[in-house]
Amino acid sequence: MEILILIFYYAENEFIEKEKVLSLKLQSCKEDKDCINFSNKCYEGLCYYTFFCYGKNCTVSNENLKFENIKDNSNKVEKKNNEIIGEACTLESSKNGKRFTRLCNTDSDCFSNSCVNNVCIIKDNLSLTQCSNELTNNKIACCKAASEKCENNDECYYKYCKEDKTCNDLYRPDTSKETVSILGKYIIIALVIIVIIIILIVFLVKRSRKH
Repeated sequence: MEILILIFYYAENEFIEKEKVLSLKLQSCKEDKDCINFSNKCYEGLCYYTFFCYGKNCTVSNENLKFENIKDNSNKVEKKNNEIIGEACTLESSKNGKRFTRLCNTDSDCFSNSCVNNVCIIKDNLSLTQCSNELTNNKIACCKAASEKCENNDECYYKYCKEDKTCNDLYRPDTSKETVSILGKYIIIALVIIVIIIILIVFLVKRSRKH
């Protein structure tokens, strides 16, 4: 069973209170070097921020934070020195073999601060949230990260709650163009049929008048 797991490498990151994250004002910029406070990327004239949070604790995303597809837990993956394991699961899903993480030894190995039977566990059923710029409202907003449980698209960072009720790791594919293309074909076919019917009716009317 293929499960998307968030791999979180802790380098120079510091923990930040979520309340402080949500109160951050988006900083104006012209290029990446203008962004020095929790950000190193300039996007559409504003410094772009990305945080990951469990409960009230957040940390800044950087080049060492990655998403990886881990297909199964047959190969036990150990963390490297000075890394904090970002992925975590509920105790129930760990026991059922539905979710797993890299091997931990102590609570401090896990961003969730809970290591049970070498698996990082989410305390109090907290969700991992991803927080970044909400450009329409010029503020920081948070939604559930990939693979977290969801009920609707609005709960998810990528606005895509899959059929299995987990958040996807990418935005929902844009099917609007494909839909328009298909509708266009049907409309053309319908118009051709209508034209043929009209021509046939005119032909039959003219023929009946001759008789």
